Amino acid sequence: MGSDPILPTTEIISIPCAGVRIPYGKLSGLMAWRFVVELDTDPSNSKQKRSSRQSQSQSQLPKGLPRPGVVSNFILDTGSSSSHVSQETLKALGYKGIYKAGTEVHLRIQGVSTKCLIARYGEAGRLGGQFMTAGSLTFYFDTKLNAPVLYAGDTNERPTDIPRTVTLDPNRKARRNSLRDSVYAIMTSLHLIRAGESSA
Repeated sequence: MGSDPILPTTEIISIPCAGVRIPYGKLSGLMAWRFVVELDTDPSNSKQKRSSRQSQSQSQLPKGLPRPGVVSNFILDTGSSSSHVSQETLKALGYKGIYKAGTEVHLRIQGVSTKCLIARYGEAGRLGGQFMTAGSLTFYFDTKLNAPVLYAGDTNERPTDIPRTVTLDPNRKARRNSLRDSVYAIMTSLHLIRAGESSA
C-alpha cells in the first residue's frame, strides 16, 4: 500500500475515494485505504467540517506544501464499533498526550472528525462503525476499478470518476513479485511485522 506514516504530498484528501482489497495473507479480503490524518483540536466543529468535505471534489495536496497531517494506512473494520489509530501515526503528528492503548483521541481522518482509540504498539490503524457514522459514510465494491469505494451515504447516487488513495504500480506485472514478497510488503506497511522480520 505504501510507507506510513509519511508527510502528505499529492495524496487524495477528499471522499469519495477508492482503496484496495488485500489479496493475500491473514488479512486477505479486507479493505484498506491510505488516508490523510490530522489532530482535531476543535471536534465541536465536526458538522461544519463534514459539510465542507462533502462539497469537495477530487482535491489533492499540492506537492511540497506543508500541512499539519500525515498519510497512514487504515483497514476498514466494520465488525467493530470503535476505530483505532497506530501509535506511530500519533508520534508523527506530534501528539503530546498519553500513549496508553485504549486512550481516546480526536482526529480528522480524510476530513472526517472522529474519535479513535490508541492501538497497541505495532498494531495497524483500523476504522470501525463510529468513523462510518461520523462521516455518514458507506462503501461498495466497484467492479470496473476492482477496488472498494468509500463515499457519503446521504447522496442519492453512487459517485463516478473516483480517485484512488492507493496508487497502482504500472510495473507490478513486469516485476512478478512472489506471493511471499507480496504478503511481506502488505504486512510490513500495516505494521503487522517489522521490516527485516520473516513473514513465515
